[in-house]
Amino acid sequence: MGGLRGWEILLIVVVIVMLFGASRLPALGSSIGSFVKNLKKGLSGEAEADEKKLTDSSGSQVQPNDKAAHKQG
Repeated sequence: MGGLRGWEILLIVVVIVMLFGASRLPALGSSIGSFVKNLKKGLSGEAEADEKKLTDSSGSQVQPNDKAAHKQG
């Protein structure tokens, strides 16, 4: 039990080549690479979006406590 052994990896590669064909594999690899790149960009973009929420329209930094104070009073 555990990881994949050499012949199992070879079998997976053969099945992938049979499904997609050898000519489509470079395009498939490229699209998977761009997916991972966009996923990482999207995940880091969430942190940037959270920072932008704390900035009001005038460009000054708004503290989270300021928002709560405005709602209460």
